[in-house]
Amino acid sequence: MGGPYATQNLEGGHPAFDVVFCGEAEHTWPEFLRDYRRGMHREIYTERTHPDITVLPPPRFDLMRHQHYLLGAMQVSRGCPYQCDFCSCTSLYGHTIRYKTDDQIVAELEQLHRLGYRSIFILDDNLVGDRGRAKSVLQVIRDWNDAKDEPAMFSTSASIDIAHPDLAILFAQARVTNVFVGIETPNTESLASARKYQNLGRDTVSEIRRLHAHGLDIAAGIMVGFDDDDRSIFRRQLEFLQAACTPVCFTGMMVAPDGTPLKERLIREGRYRANEAVGDHTLDTNVVPRLMSVEELRRGYFWLMNQLYDEANFLARVRGALRQFPAKPLQRSRFQPKEMLHPLLFLRIAGRLTRYYLLGGAELRRMFLRSLPLLWRYREHAATTLYWLIAFTHFRETLIRRGVYSRASTPTDQPLPERVTGRPASRGARGTARPRC
Repeated sequence: MGGPYATQNLEGGHPAFDVVFCGEAEHTWPEFLRDYRRGMHREIYTERTHPDITVLPPPRFDLMRHQHYLLGAMQVSRGCPYQCDFCSCTSLYGHTIRYKTDDQIVAELEQLHRLGYRSIFILDDNLVGDRGRAKSVLQVIRDWNDAKDEPAMFSTSASIDIAHPDLAILFAQARVTNVFVGIETPNTESLASARKYQNLGRDTVSEIRRLHAHGLDIAAGIMVGFDDDDRSIFRRQLEFLQAACTPVCFTGMMVAPDGTPLKERLIREGRYRANEAVGDHTLDTNVVPRLMSVEELRRGYFWLMNQLYDEANFLARVRGALRQFPAKPLQRSRFQPKEMLHPLLFLRIAGRLTRYYLLGGAELRRMFLRSLPLLWRYREHAATTLYWLIAFTHFRETLIRRGVYSRASTPTDQPLPERVTGRPASRGARGTARPRC
């Protein structure tokens, strides 16, 4: 067992695992193999330093059953320079940014391309942690892509620093066009108290629109339950996201991961809910908010999720984003996702998507039919629009499966929703106002 969870939780070992690796494993894994061959391996291997990743050999992607995957994956850098108190990535990789060499990056790209991948996820926590080095990496990816008859498209995670004009252009030219950005909140007091200083002093809505204008699809990372969030935050978040026109919003309640300054502070203040199973798959939190109760946080969060993935609100964000996208993308040639290169697979995906919307009730059907003209009008971005429609089904079905789907119109005053076992057939109450993008 290894990785972030082991590093943050299992320094004393665990009876369910024969061996635990804490920290990065470039040095400890070979040490374990030598010990194992001698029949005397330890239960715990700990790496306290951060290895030099410029000497790593390329991963053996060829050993994967790659025919079962649509996305390739690679890592360009490790670490993040920022001090966000709720983030656990630096407990494993540290605050110093380490990038692979240009030759390493190209070697991994060539191997993934040779195996048939045309969509590649760059797994870095913050690709632009070092802005200068990030520019040179994007130039390498751009030049490699331009030499290909079948270029690849990329997705990654980055801080809001990508809104810098030079970086935004390079992201578009390199075809890194789907980017998860930790926006977190429009509440500046919350950003300051969480030490998310890089997001302060910005007009984030304008910056997102500028990124859209370069053809970048921004997936917004959003949280509610900061110390300075009161019950008004849920409606503020909705209004902010509708104005920013980010169709896909990864929204969660504040969680204090192990190994973070936030967890240490909450324990000191008596506001840490120990032994709570938390995470996106649980729809719960281990944080006791300062300005509302845990139950109010849950109710507001469920309301926000239902409003974000309300058909009319979602379609308004899709329309707004497409209006902001460039008529002609900066990329020099069209992109064909791997699923598009296999007609039977594409037809199966399209058939399932169409069936979901047409048979899912009046509102889903209306939303789908209204999206069809957008696919034609903004056909240069049809693949992105289809991705948004698929993402909507994921978030809507997650709410239904977790029993928190509801069309209630008030964020915190209604009771927690009863479990829902099927899709609704009608829209019901309209809910909240929908600011135009």
